Amino acid sequence: MTFAFARRAATCLLAAFLLAGTARAGERAAEAQTFPYNEVRRKLEEHQVRILELERMLKDQERLLRALQQQLAEQRTHSATEPRSASASEPLERGVTAQEEMNRTSGEVNALAKSLVPVRSDVQKPAETQHGQEKASPLTAGWTGSHPYIRNADGTFYMQFGGRMQFDWRSHTGEVTLPGTFLIRRARLEAEGQLFKHYEYKVQADFAEVGTLRDGFLNINYIRPFQVKFGQFKAPFSQEQSQSSKYMDFVERSSVNNLAPGRSQGLMIHGKVTDGVFQYYLGAFNGRGELLRATNATPETFLRLRFTPFKKGGVTILKN
Repeated sequence: MTFAFARRAATCLLAAFLLAGTARAGERAAEAQTFPYNEVRRKLEEHQVRILELERMLKDQERLLRALQQQLAEQRTHSATEPRSASASEPLERGVTAQEEMNRTSGEVNALAKSLVPVRSDVQKPAETQHGQEKASPLTAGWTGSHPYIRNADGTFYMQFGGRMQFDWRSHTGEVTLPGTFLIRRARLEAEGQLFKHYEYKVQADFAEVGTLRDGFLNINYIRPFQVKFGQFKAPFSQEQSQSSKYMDFVERSSVNNLAPGRSQGLMIHGKVTDGVFQYYLGAFNGRGELLRATNATPETFLRLRFTPFKKGGVTILKN
């Protein structure tokens, strides 16, 4: 009885073991059958993602090609005489189309992108250079340390600006006195410079006297020993008068200077010899003052000679 029971139990255990082994074998077979399908599906998804990337890259390349064609057309229009570079014309001559690029591999697409980037930069460089030349201004502005100026690159034009305002208070004493008053003695603006390196000019107006023109002349300076100056400027007579009011210690000059002629319209020949040690001035003027015509047929003539032997050296205390 006990033996029969044990036999039945062993038979049941063997059957259970066989059933369990059969189940595990079935699971392994199912997994073996499912694994290839999952692997294929994963690879298919990767290929689909890659195709989308290729399509995006190809769209970018199409836009790049269209921009390249437009730039090449503009380049041929602006510079018809310049030969077109082989690198710039190569993509157009191949006749690459979007449909053909769709069948290329990702490596070919990347190679095409790398080859088109330098071509695009080479085509853009002449256009950018030309655009920069159009925007580049021939004039530059700056500060000399005392005056603002503008000039061009080759030195054929130079102009600097200046001016001054001098303010005064006048009061009188005595039995008969005038009322004290404030006075704007000078309010001047000026512009001076060079044209074509040999023509020097100056224009100066004084707004303290309702916009009176003080200076307006042109000086032709091809050689320093012989220069020609004409217009309205100071007659070469008084040393004090020839000194600009910008560099005077006081607002007014001395009373003696009232006897000397000032500015007038005329023509003058002048020059500097031996590096400025010897200077001469010879001129003819209307002699009537600023902006006034002559009243007789004979102009006023001036001759001035200046000799400064200690200008460049010699006795230190007498230099300049």
